[in-house]
Amino acid sequence: MTDLGLGNSIDAPRLRLAASRSPLAAKMADGIDRAGVAGASMLVAVSGGPDSTALLLLARALRDRRRASGIGPLVVGHVDHGLRGESASEARMVEDLAAAMDTPFRSHRLAWPPGTAVSSAQARDARWKALQEMANSHGSTVILAGHHADDQAETALLRLARGTGLAGLAGIPETRVLDETVTIVR
Repeated sequence: MTDLGLGNSIDAPRLRLAASRSPLAAKMADGIDRAGVAGASMLVAVSGGPDSTALLLLARALRDRRRASGIGPLVVGHVDHGLRGESASEARMVEDLAAAMDTPFRSHRLAWPPGTAVSSAQARDARWKALQEMANSHGSTVILAGHHADDQAETALLRLARGTGLAGLAGIPETRVLDETVTIVR
C-alpha cells in the first residue's frame, strides 16, 4: 500500500485488478487497435485528475494482462505548469501513483517569466511540447491522453461559438500526429 499524500492509502494491485475488469478496459484496448499503435511504447499523460488517473490505471491493467492487449512499455509523464501553489504537491502525488503502479515517471515543470499572464493556449502548447520531449527522451512513440464526453462537448461548443464549420464540430480527434515520431491517442 502506498500513501499518496492525501491521508489515505492505495492498494495498487487491487486497483489494477478492478481496472482490468472495467468495461472501459475493453473500450481502451479497442481504441488502441483502431489507432494502429498496438505494442508501441507509450507515455501516459497524467495530470493527477480523475480522467488521467483512470487512464493510467486502465493502461497499466491492460499492460499486465496475460493476453496481448496492445499496450507496449509504459511511462508516466506529468507537466507541472507552475501556475498554482499546489502544483508541486500534485506532481509529487502523480509520482507516488506512478511508483505504486510500478511504472517509470518523468516530469517537467514549466517556467514562465515573472509577472507574465499565461493564457490557456500558451499553457496547452507548452504542455504538449513538454510531453513530446518526455516521450522522445523515453523512446515512446505514443502519448496517451485522457478525455471524456464533457471535454468533447466543450470543444465542439467553443468551436461553434468561434464560427467553425461542420468539420470543426467533430470535437477532439481520437488520434493526432504530433511530429514524425510521436502520435497522441485519446
